[in-house]
Amino acid sequence: MILFIKRIPKTLLQLTGAKFFLFPFAIAFLISFSSCDKSSPIGLDVQPANDLLNVGFDDTTKLITKTVRETHLRTDQGLNTTGFGLIGKYIDPVFGETEASLYTQLRQPTGIVYNSFGTNPVCDSVVLSLAYAKTWYGEAVSRRPIKNQKINVYEVLEDISSAVSYYSDTLRPNYSTRDLVQSNHLFNPDIASNVYINGVNQGPELRLPLDNMFGQTLLNNQTTGNIASDATFRNFFKGLYITATNTTGLAPGEGRILSYDLQSSSSKVELYFHNDTSQHQANMKYSFNLSSANHFSHFDRDTVNRDLDIKTQVADTFRTHNYERVYVQSMAGLKTKITMPKLSERVKSGPVSINQAELIVKVDVSKTTYNQDSFSPPQLLYLFGITDNGSSYLISDLFEQSGTPGYYSGTYDGSIHEYHLKLSRYIQQVLDKKINNNGLYLVVPHAGSYGAVVNANRVVIGGGDNTSGTNNLQMKLNITYTKLH
Repeated sequence: MILFIKRIPKTLLQLTGAKFFLFPFAIAFLISFSSCDKSSPIGLDVQPANDLLNVGFDDTTKLITKTVRETHLRTDQGLNTTGFGLIGKYIDPVFGETEASLYTQLRQPTGIVYNSFGTNPVCDSVVLSLAYAKTWYGEAVSRRPIKNQKINVYEVLEDISSAVSYYSDTLRPNYSTRDLVQSNHLFNPDIASNVYINGVNQGPELRLPLDNMFGQTLLNNQTTGNIASDATFRNFFKGLYITATNTTGLAPGEGRILSYDLQSSSSKVELYFHNDTSQHQANMKYSFNLSSANHFSHFDRDTVNRDLDIKTQVADTFRTHNYERVYVQSMAGLKTKITMPKLSERVKSGPVSINQAELIVKVDVSKTTYNQDSFSPPQLLYLFGITDNGSSYLISDLFEQSGTPGYYSGTYDGSIHEYHLKLSRYIQQVLDKKINNNGLYLVVPHAGSYGAVVNANRVVIGGGDNTSGTNNLQMKLNITYTKLH
């Protein structure tokens, strides 16, 4: 639909004090008095005929949409400043199997000195504790019983450095033949129940019993200097690789990925021991914390259980193919490419000023598998521009994102199942030929509490194709503009 308002006073644009944007109330005021192929008489009795502007509204821009792979995603603490990490595995009934693993260092115990463990220390037990962040993704609450997870923990053989950027496909060598978790330990994620240790409420957490030989190795190094400082300890013990890769027996719709609070004081390795002068397990322990330690996430996928439509789009190399449904997934999964090949035709008859451009993205909730329990839509989506070589960049509209939800928005509105994303500056820059019209990527933002590193969300959305005439979820670009004389 194209709405066009003829003979509107130029002074209205001047009142805004900006080239690119009219105030929202002005836009609403103008559009409310407009209709297809009709003129508005407002201001004609006071404004000279040769000093008039034309304001219009258009939602007919052709959008070509297609699902593509996300290459990889930076996941270390330099970008992921939330302190959260994902561990687990599920089989999404639409997006297929996803696994989240974690690499993390341990920190030297506070206050430890030479011979802190005493004479002839003996490990009684050693436990890896991970505090739940009370967020989970995957298997529906209605499914009972929830499938067990198998977590493996391996010692890392190379340093995890704060000076290095780590990505979702980064691997570090580890003792893969020596699982530190005591044999075949399975657990059922319970993020609601508190754990009590010696009568003290630790909150909801996962506790994994580790091999006592690992604990004894730590005790045996108290006099070698390897635990003398945090730096020497990290040089001696590189860290842990925590993974659910060996969780098996899952069917589509089963399994979970859980979020853990790595900055919590409950996330640590606890070493319990006794020595020649102490009673057995007389509350003698030291804690090797995960808080402030270097860490990064690793994500893996198996596409066997992916929906056929996703497989078709990812394999499609034709730029002109358009699709009615497209897909966005966090954890370096999938993104939607949007191109607007005919956008420049808007300025063939003369330059225009973009008052507002807004992308309307509608979520498909027509099938239970599209929105099953916590296989839920991301809370926030971003638009990234595409360079000539195919890489992405932040469009200028994102810098207008201040407050909540801010000018740019992009926040999911669950009441109407839509995202609204402003891209006025981007459209203006394309029309002014300041940037090339290479298209956009619709993605889960990489960083932040709603980011793709710490959330396992995904969403099925309406695409730009409506050749069938029945795509009531068609993606739309709404543009309000002014023709310049």
